[in-house]
Amino acid sequence: MKPFDQINRDWSKGNCFYVTLEFIKDSERLRAGGGIPDLATVSLVHGLLDAGGQSVKHAWIEIDGRVLDHSNNQAINAKAEDYYSNNRVLPCRRFFRDEADALLGALQTQDGSLQIEYWGDLSDDALTSAMAGYQEASGIFASGACFSDPSDSANAYKLQIKDASSFH
Repeated sequence: MKPFDQINRDWSKGNCFYVTLEFIKDSERLRAGGGIPDLATVSLVHGLLDAGGQSVKHAWIEIDGRVLDHSNNQAINAKAEDYYSNNRVLPCRRFFRDEADALLGALQTQDGSLQIEYWGDLSDDALTSAMAGYQEASGIFASGACFSDPSDSANAYKLQIKDASSFH
C-alpha cells in the first residue's frame, strides 16, 4: 500500500500531519521495542508556529516534555520549552493514540477518504463524539493504513527513535 503522503497531499504544504500520524500509530510498537520508555506519555500535538511573522498550522510529537519534529526533512529532538520559544510555537490541542485513531474514523468521508488535516481547532464535543463510537480493533490504524513510510526512498526524513535515553 502506498503511503497517504505519496497519494493525496499538497506537497507545497509540508508533511507534518502525515509524519505525526505515522509516528503516533506506531508508538505502541516503538514502546514494545524499547524505543519509547514504558511509562512515557506520547501525544500528537497540533498548534501554530511563527514562520516569518505568519502563523502556520503545524503538528509534532511530544514524549514526556520533549518534542520530536521530523516533518519536512527535519530531525528535531528538543526540550518542549526550547522548541516552543525557538519557534514561537503555540500548542492548541494534544491527542493520544486512541484519540487520533478515533478522529480519523469520525472524519472519514462517505467515499472512504481520510481527512488528514489540522485538528488544533476541533471542539471538545467533536473529540467526545469521535471517542464515543471508537473501537481500536476496527480503527483506521488497525486497517494497516500507512501515512508516511520512512523506508520509502522518496522520504528524506526518518521516523525511528534511535535512543530512548533522550526521553529521561
